[in-house]
Amino acid sequence: MEMELRRNIAELENSYAAEDLAAEVALEERMVTAGRDQFRKQIANAREKGSESQTKYGQTLISRSVAPLAEAVVAFLDKANGGGAGRRHIAAKYLSQLDPEVSAFILMRSVVDSLTGKRQLLQRTAITVASRIEDEVRFAQFEEAAAVAKQKAIFTKAQEKAKKGTSYHRKKSTMAGYERRFTEKEWAPWPEQDKLHIGMLLLGMAIDAGYVTIGTEVVSRRDTRKTLEPTQKVVDWIERDGAQSELLNPVHLPMCVEPLPWSDPYNGGYLTKLAQGRHALVKTGNLNYLTEMADSEMPAV
Repeated sequence: MEMELRRNIAELENSYAAEDLAAEVALEERMVTAGRDQFRKQIANAREKGSESQTKYGQTLISRSVAPLAEAVVAFLDKANGGGAGRRHIAAKYLSQLDPEVSAFILMRSVVDSLTGKRQLLQRTAITVASRIEDEVRFAQFEEAAAVAKQKAIFTKAQEKAKKGTSYHRKKSTMAGYERRFTEKEWAPWPEQDKLHIGMLLLGMAIDAGYVTIGTEVVSRRDTRKTLEPTQKVVDWIERDGAQSELLNPVHLPMCVEPLPWSDPYNGGYLTKLAQGRHALVKTGNLNYLTEMADSEMPAV
């Protein structure tokens, strides 16, 4: 691995003994390698568990896709509610109960979770998407009922308890338990066939947008099943993003030489660029603050 230095080699050789300089660069290379291996392990675990939506690239993909998919949901609802009979009204009845951006988010979270790990069956994914939309509608109504009854604290308590759940199923069970104790009216589950129609409609939008495509899995000579697969464009993007990200999260260790003096918030400390990773002198979410520091004369640190 090539470790690019943060200062001119002549400047570093004037500041450090040759053996100390070589030892520090070797240490920083180990830091980067350890960070890369840790990053790859986290990605592999996320794919194995079907939770790629929790990875950095998964979150980026979701944030970029929600707006265009929400527009597709709005266009569908406008057309479906514009008059005329048709099967499309089955999905419109349900999707009208939820903000299109929420529907788009749930759709893409389910899609991203099935991208590059275990191959997901098309119909099963469709049912999952629609079931989670149903849950969102159900518990939004629970929240509204609690607010009307001026008992919002009950819903808040249910949310806090649900957050501690270790899986989606546990979180849902917690919310449903509180809902049953609070409301007299029992939730009427959406018909399975309707959920399949809703999910297939939404997955069709993700397919049209170029995020996924339909593949085939051969089970036997007479039996094949349709699966959901990422498009090559998405696979290539994930690989590029991973190649960049895996080198930006080194496992930071104490230096064995005196750190470089900080000339600005981004330039100082470790001797190599990769070892510094994404970190600046001051850890803050306020990028304007770092910009102001860079534009002013920094005092001695």
